[in-house]
Amino acid sequence: VSIPSNIAEGYKRKNNGEYVHFLSIAEGSAAEVETQLLIIKEVYPDIDIEGALVMTEEVQKMLFSLSSKIKTKS
Repeated sequence: VSIPSNIAEGYKRKNNGEYVHFLSIAEGSAAEVETQLLIIKEVYPDIDIEGALVMTEEVQKMLFSLSSKIKTKS
């Protein structure tokens, strides 16, 4: 919930600098999700979290790409 919420809030600010800032916060939230998934893997080894890890990595790549493109427009 935090990831898309920060993307939306940054976008609504109508300022590229603030948008990039909120994308950075969203990237931090994605890192938190990744960490939580890794903890789940350690505590509950029978739960398959690989798909969720792949999706989380993809989200991180998309956020990085979007942030880079916005920075070059500024």
